[in-house]
Formats: sequence, structure tokens, C-alpha cells
Amino acid sequence: MDWSNRRSRENETGRAGSNTGRPTKKGKNNMGILTRGDPVDAFLARFPSEDIRREGDGWKVRCPGHADDSPSLHVNRGRNGGVLLHDFGGCSTDAIIRALGIHRYDLMPERMMWLAPGPKGVVYEHHRINPRGGGKKKMYWRTQDGGKGIGGAGVDNLALYCADRLPANMDETIILVEGEANADLLRYNGFPAVATVTGSSGTPSTEVLRALEGRPVTLWPDFDDVGRRHMQRIADRLRGVRWILWGEHPKDDATDFFTRGGDAEQLDRMLVDALEEGPARSTGPVPADEPEPETEDPEPEPEPETEDPEPEPEKSVAVAVTVDASPGLVVVGARDFASRVFPPRDILLAPFFEAKNLGMVYANRGTGKTIVSVGIALAVSAGGTFLRWNAPKARRVLYVDGELPQETLQKRINDVARTTGLEVTDELRLLTPDTQPEGVRIPDLATPEGQKRFLDLIDVEAPSLVIFDNLSTLVRGGAENDAESWQPIQDFLILLRSRGYSVLLVHHTDKVRGDQRGTSKREDVLDWSLKLARPESYVMEEGARFEVHFTKARDLVGGSVAPFEARMEAESWALMDISTEAKARREEEKQDNRLRAIADEIEALLKKGAPLTFNRILENVTGKKENVRDALRGLKAQGVADFDPGPNRAQLWRWVGPSPLGGSLD
Repeated sequence: MDWSNRRSRENETGRAGSNTGRPTKKGKNNMGILTRGDPVDAFLARFPSEDIRREGDGWKVRCPGHADDSPSLHVNRGRNGGVLLHDFGGCSTDAIIRALGIHRYDLMPERMMWLAPGPKGVVYEHHRINPRGGGKKKMYWRTQDGGKGIGGAGVDNLALYCADRLPANMDETIILVEGEANADLLRYNGFPAVATVTGSSGTPSTEVLRALEGRPVTLWPDFDDVGRRHMQRIADRLRGVRWILWGEHPKDDATDFFTRGGDAEQLDRMLVDALEEGPARSTGPVPADEPEPETEDPEPEPEPETEDPEPEPEKSVAVAVTVDASPGLVVVGARDFASRVFPPRDILLAPFFEAKNLGMVYANRGTGKTIVSVGIALAVSAGGTFLRWNAPKARRVLYVDGELPQETLQKRINDVARTTGLEVTDELRLLTPDTQPEGVRIPDLATPEGQKRFLDLIDVEAPSLVIFDNLSTLVRGGAENDAESWQPIQDFLILLRSRGYSVLLVHHTDKVRGDQRGTSKREDVLDWSLKLARPESYVMEEGARFEVHFTKARDLVGGSVAPFEARMEAESWALMDISTEAKARREEEKQDNRLRAIADEIEALLKKGAPLTFNRILENVTGKKENVRDALRGLKAQGVADFDPGPNRAQLWRWVGPSPLGGSLD
């Protein structure tokens, strides 16, 4: 793509003087959005009037970010009604707003509204409230007749913002971003841009994305895990897209790029360099973060004004990568592949459950599969500890249950919460049969229709972890022992992983082999699998007590995968190591205690005065013959007991020292 003539298209894509093709209304600027509150006047009011100089369409003032003898800060009104800043002394917008003690939202109109065409020609209003002094922005939808929401149309069916202003030249690259404000700023800087209006949890429908058909498209996600997944779902529906990955802090976007001093020339060079270099070797770390909730409340909550902290020095990531979404296969060289630097996976539940992992918990009926699965779900959704595993931060979990009555599932959740202290929050999302309307069934994982329904739901909920409990009830088609029947489900799990989701499967144990029931192909793509088994001494009255064994664990060794026993008590869990080494230590301690008890009995006998033969001692103490012999040897080694030769080679044992209690018998 030749970007050299982009400047010549400024009037078409967004510089001053462009025509949006819409009539001008009171309070409506020429980007076609409605605004309230003039941030330019509020910004200039922070400077002495004698220091404000009119220049062209804007103003010049002394930059507060550095010692400015001559006014170097140019202030202008953006096309969305916001404040545009350019300091000829070199300060970034970030540095300027920090020096003034304000927030970037203070550079935007307090209220903004965009129009979003929907199905059947209906136009909806997308409102945004930018809190003064920082805080969370508020977003909500209205119909043009004042009704709340979008009347059931579904945000996925609303047109891309600025899709009606795409350039006539089909060869021009279109930058697709999240949120109208980002598109406005890109278009102001001369880049053809459109934006999704669904929020990061939604995905524009295939019909909506047809507006980009036949055009080269570059995706620019927000700099967090949620933003990337949002764009990845779009990439899955488009053919041959490119990516821009840029960010210094979580949630950074195109607006932050320009706010921190980035400009059109830098963005041009970034794109050109990417085209020359080919696929990037590293995108750098992408911090995980949760999306900001949208609200139907049009008034923001009052929040105290806070100072923006000085950002820590971090290395900015600004690369574009090429993704071939066509069916063609891509082969890479081993040396090239070995030199690539991949961002480390996030940990959902340390030490074994990483982001994008596929795992399984399996056991016989009634052993504790659901309790363990619920415990994992609560720990991940609350950011806490269950058994020996810890979730470093709270993440959203979607729990799909296929069989339990809602009362039973509720009891499992409350039991685990009570015995672990984990908080039950709405970040744990539940899909259960009993909460569905009459006639609505949980989808079948074995059918394309069921997988599509699950995929649509998962994309909307945007969880970090999906739990399917259990396969016997959620996979209702195909033969359980047939590897070919499992293949479509395996493909679906791999698709979920490719979109950034982690998956936990819950399954039953084969009664004969003791492995997971059905085809062994189920474990081929799993990163790990946990088997729960009842201890040999288990009795039904004990309730939840089971052994935990890793039967598969990629790249995990040592204590992190050592087996252990777990028992639910009234207010906590009792855990016990059952590894071979631990069993040997416990058996050694038991044996030592046995010998001490026998030694006490021998002491009492011998202190009566008369020497005794070994057989007479054996008749009067409790213990096996070999243990009695070992106890006598131990007492002799300590110098407190000895024997004299007796008739017929018998040994007559007598007491010769103080009590051996507390000493070692080894």
C-alpha cells in the first residue's frame, strides 16, 4: 500500500473543511456528532488572558510543561469538539495535562453523541459522558424518540461508525478501531478510519462487516487482552487483515497514541516499516484488563478529583503485523521461529492453569468433580486460593452446567465459598438448565448449531475461562468411544483457544480402566488433566474427601504436580501430601511411634527386677515379633537394657539404665 499520497486526501477523510454529507444542526460539529460543554473555553480559562494569543483558527499560549519564554503551545478545536494541542517546544499532550493537573477527559466535551444506523434504516443515538477530572466514562444508548437502549436491535447489527464515509478508492487501507472517538481522531489526522460501536464484548455481524469487503483493513485494538480478543473475533470474519499493536499502559488506544506525542508521520513510518519488515517478531507484553462496564445511567457518579500519577518509564510497543486470514497454509523457517519472542502467558490459577490452556477434571460419580470445578471457578473469578492453587487476579468465568438442579449447584457454590473464604461475585457467570425459559435447552456441543450458539454467547460474555460441566450432558451426539465423533468438538476447543479463551472440561471416569471415559483422543490437545479418586479408607459418611492426581501436565514437574488428598471440613479444607516420598516419611514416623510404645512396655517389665527371655517379653507386650526385637536392640544401643547368656542359648534381658522415654530408638 502506497501511503505517500495520504495527505492529498485530507479533505475527503477528515481535515477542516470536509463535508460529512449531513445537515448541520445546532450544537453539531462537522464530524456529525452532537456535543455539550466547550472544553476549549475551559482549557483556555486556565491561562492568564494576557498570555492567550489568537492565531489562525486557534490560539497560542505558554506551555505549562516547560519554561516557555515565548508561547509555543498551539490550541485548536478538534472535529469532535475537543481540545487539540501541539507544543512546538516538544512537550507531549500527556506532559501538558499533567502539568495542569487535569485529565485527558477534560480535553473532550462533557457529553458526546454519535448516530449509529441500525437494521431497517433506524438510526440510534450512542451517548458518552466524559467525567471532569478523570474517573470512568459512561456510555449508553437511546432511540431517537427518547427510548432507552436500542429496542432489541442488538449492537452487533449496528453499522460501523463512519462506514458511510469510506473513500471511493477501494485500494486505500481502512483502519478499524474500537470506539467513535478513536476514529474521529484518526480521520482528523488524515487516515481513513471506521470504528466498532459494540463495545469490546460485542462483535459486528458479518452483514455489518460487508462494508469493508474488498478493501485492505488494518485492525488497531485497545492495548489489553479484552481489546485484542474483540479485534480477533473481527479478524476471524474478515480475510487478509493487518494489525497495529501499540501501547504503554493497559487500555491505551489511538487517542492515547496522539495524546502521548505520536503524530501522523510516526504512524506512517510505523506502517511503512511493517510492510518492509514483514511480520513482527514480537508484539511485547499485552497486559490483561477487564472492560469498563457500560451503564444506562446518563449521569456520572461524582468522584473526587485526583492527580494523574507520573507514568513509569516503559518501553512503548508500536508495530504492525500481517495476518493472513485466507485458507492458505503458512510455513516458517526453524531459525526464524526459534528467534521469535512471544509474550508470556498469563496465569489463571498457579501453578498449572495458564491463559489459553485446555484442561480436564475427571472422576467417578459423587467423587467431587463439581466441587473442584466450582472451587476453580470461584478462585479465578474472585482472585483467591482453592486447595493448593492460587489465582493472582480476578477474571471473568463462564460456568456451563448441564445437569445439576439449581438448588444443588447453589449448595455447591455456597459450600465452597464457606470453606475457602472466597467471595461470590457476578464475575462468575452461570448457564444452567433450570434458569432457562420453558422450551429452551442448553446447546449441544456436538453440533455446529450448538457450537455457534455457545460461541456467540462466549463472545458476548468475554470470559477468561469457560467451564463445561460435564461432557456427558453437554455432548449429546456421537459415540463416546469414537475418536471421529470427538473431532468436531476438539476443533471447537482449539477455536476457543485461538480466540484467547481458556477451557476446563468436566468428565467421568471409566469404571474398568480408571481413565477418563471414552476415546483417549480427548486428552490429545489438553495441556493438563486432573483425576480425582477416593482414598482406600474412604467411607460415604465423610462427604467430600478425594485424592488429586495429575495424569497429564505439560512443562510441569516436581511439587507443583505432586498428588495430594483433600477433605472438606465444616469451615475449611484439610490437605495432605500423598506422594511416594510423603508416604514413606509418614510410615517411618508411624514405625518410630510403634517402637517407642513397645519400648515403654519393655521398660515396665524389666524394671520389676527379674531378667526375662525374649519369648517371655514377647508374651507380655503388644507388637509384632520383629518390632519387639527392634525395640530391644534400640534399648541396648542406648545402654539402658542388656542381656546375659542363658540356658539353651537364650538371652536373659535386664534393665541397666534410666527411662528411655524421649530418646531415639534408631
